Amino acid sequence: MIAAAATVVGSVRMAGLGDVLADRTGWGEAVFGAVFFGLATSSSGIVMTAVSAASVQPGLRGAGALWAQFIAVGAVVAAGGWIIAEAAEVIVASTGLSAGFVGAVFMGLVNALPETVTAIAAVRRGAMILAVSAVIGGNSLDVLNLAVGELRAKLILGRARRLR
Repeated sequence: MIAAAATVVGSVRMAGLGDVLADRTGWGEAVFGAVFFGLATSSSGIVMTAVSAASVQPGLRGAGALWAQFIAVGAVVAAGGWIIAEAAEVIVASTGLSAGFVGAVFMGLVNALPETVTAIAAVRRGAMILAVSAVIGGNSLDVLNLAVGELRAKLILGRARRLR
């Protein structure tokens, strides 16, 4: 729950920083939202996929300062993915719920938080293009979840075969 709250707070902060950076760099909200928000908001889901695939439950101010803050907040959002994946494993082990259910419901909802909250925060700031671009970028990069999960699973299977 704390990781989800940190994701929400981080996403709101990221929307503000991204809006200012889009203006200061001159790149515009569309490019900034699609590329940088896409990367930042997808990082949580990508980290969740990698951590879950490794678990026993795989179903589960100046421009420089602004950039540093944006990257730091993005790292917090990504770290939230790690914590959520670990929490999901504990939920499966302690409640007896299926890994598929916990992964689809719990992790699915939390995975949608960064894009949702960032888009809402951008709309509240009047940055409509940034909001739409963030959703498009985030969802486009979510496809990396498949690649990360597949790669991580292959590494684990390869390691298990070598141990036999």
